[in-house]
Amino acid sequence: MATVKEMLESLEDRPWPCLVRTDGTMVEVMVIRPKSREVVESSPTLSPLLDKLLFSDLLTTEEENVARAERADAGGEAKIDAHERRALEYKATIADLESKKAGLERLSAELRKLAPLVRAAPDAEQALEIAKAAKVIPGDLLTSLGTLAEKGQASVSSAIFDRAKRSEREMQDIDTAVKGLQSKLKRESGKGETARVKAIPLSKAKKEWYEKFRWFFTTRGKLAIGGRDAQSNTTLIRRHLQEGDTVYHADLFGSPFFVLKGGKEQIEEEVREVAKATATFSSAWKTGLGAADAYWVAPEQVGTAGPSGEFLAHGSFAINGRKNFVTKNTVEVAVGIDGAGRIVSGPEESIMKVARGHVTLVPSREKPSDTAKRVLHELEPYADPHVSIGVDDVLRMLPAGGGKIIRRRVDKKAV
Repeated sequence: MATVKEMLESLEDRPWPCLVRTDGTMVEVMVIRPKSREVVESSPTLSPLLDKLLFSDLLTTEEENVARAERADAGGEAKIDAHERRALEYKATIADLESKKAGLERLSAELRKLAPLVRAAPDAEQALEIAKAAKVIPGDLLTSLGTLAEKGQASVSSAIFDRAKRSEREMQDIDTAVKGLQSKLKRESGKGETARVKAIPLSKAKKEWYEKFRWFFTTRGKLAIGGRDAQSNTTLIRRHLQEGDTVYHADLFGSPFFVLKGGKEQIEEEVREVAKATATFSSAWKTGLGAADAYWVAPEQVGTAGPSGEFLAHGSFAINGRKNFVTKNTVEVAVGIDGAGRIVSGPEESIMKVARGHVTLVPSREKPSDTAKRVLHELEPYADPHVSIGVDDVLRMLPAGGGKIIRRRVDKKAV
């Protein structure tokens, strides 16, 4: 019973995932620190050890590192959530307990056979020799038999029989512990299923360079890319702004920069689309504004130094000269699935050109994750069967904050 208790306490309070060598070249996974087996490798989590044990012939080192990075990334599809990891730990502990039970069963059977042979020995000395020759008696019991032999062979036999009964009691304790762990396993598995929102199956497509930014294509096919934060704002302006582009910014604090590639040839329709996207992905969404103003300028009007040497915060740029204002831009976003099976978002008029089906949202106090789940549910019928999409993919395409669906468009049939 003490052994079982110790194993359960170790699992709950101080798990120590590791690979152990059990027999020659055989390697097994354990979730608690072994006392006598050789530890091949340990890890803070169970997932990489399972990868190595189960898929060592399939994963190259590079692929293995990618798999681990995806699990560590909160937005990675390969992530195994906490409930699933706990379920795997319970499974491993159940397997270990059942292995111990099998060993106790063998020990009990051997000791029960041995006890009457020892009792039938002519004297205590021969009884002790029979016990030693059997080579099945645990070391601690064998040590105590030397003292018991002074009382006669009956005492030696009785001690052996008592150990057999003790093994059977430990087997009963293991059965009780396994039932408890199976109950916990069922509960954790259920929680894992509930927590893991259903993802549209299959693999991720290779991402284009611009997908690390906010992005969409205008109704005329021009690429518009926007910053997600101060760092990506800086990267966007310093590395990707070129002559012939146009730069957009909302007329309020907390706005991304958007760059319309080839914007020098932009038409009024495109100006309105990019201005609308800039306003939508600004702080206007989180504050719940219904509309916001934006403006656009040429690349040469964007400077890295403020007036009179004034300090500019990271991700900020000075705008010199005349600003071309676009007023009263509706704060709303359309989210759909394009022909490549990707989640896309942007102004409704541009998303309608590329999406199989889409929904349009406005700001709401709903949790962003709940909004993403609703959107994923709505779009699932339009998913490409060869591309995987999950809640994190939707979240990346939404403005910062929750939203509510106000329109649904299903102009194109589900594939």
